[in-house]
Amino acid sequence: MNNRTANIFDAWIINQHNRLKERIASSTMFDDDAFQETYLTMREALTIKDIELDFEPVFIKLYRRMLARELSTEFRYSHPDPLFFVLLRSDEENPEEIGQTPAENIQAKQVDEYVRYNFKPSDYLIFHLKFFQAMTWQGLIDYTGQSSATIAKRLNNMKHAVKQRFTPPIYNIS
Repeated sequence: MNNRTANIFDAWIINQHNRLKERIASSTMFDDDAFQETYLTMREALTIKDIELDFEPVFIKLYRRMLARELSTEFRYSHPDPLFFVLLRSDEENPEEIGQTPAENIQAKQVDEYVRYNFKPSDYLIFHLKFFQAMTWQGLIDYTGQSSATIAKRLNNMKHAVKQRFTPPIYNIS
C-alpha cells in the first residue's frame, strides 16, 4: 500500500479542484457525481500501485469514462412525469397541430418502435433526440459526452437499418 502517491494526489486535487472543474466544463458536460467517482477511483488506484504520472490528463480521461457510465446508467430506465403522457396523448389526438398527416404519424411511430426494439437504449436515445426532438450535434455531444464521430457512426448505422427496413423493394419489370 502506497500512501505517498495518494497523498501527493490529494494535495494536487485540493489545489487544482476549481481549475479542473472549469476545464472539464469547457469541453464537456460537468457532473459532480462523475467527478467524485473519478476522484475516488483514481485515489484507490494510486493507493494500490505506486505509479508516477501526470495527474491531469489521466483524471480528465477517467472523468469522461465515468461520465459516460453515469449517463448510461441514468438513462437506462425512464420514469417520465405524468405530464409526458398528457402531452403524448394530445399529440395523438391532434396530429394536424404538429403539421403531420395521420399517415406520417403512423410511419413515424413505426420507425420509433423499430429503433426502440432493435437497438440498445443508449442508441435509441441518441436517435430519438436527433430525429424526433431535433437536438443539435453540439447538444448531442454535450449530452452524451462522446465525440461527434462516434455519434455520427451510431446514427448512420441506425439510419441504414431503418432505410433497409422501411424502403420498399424495387422490382425490375421489363
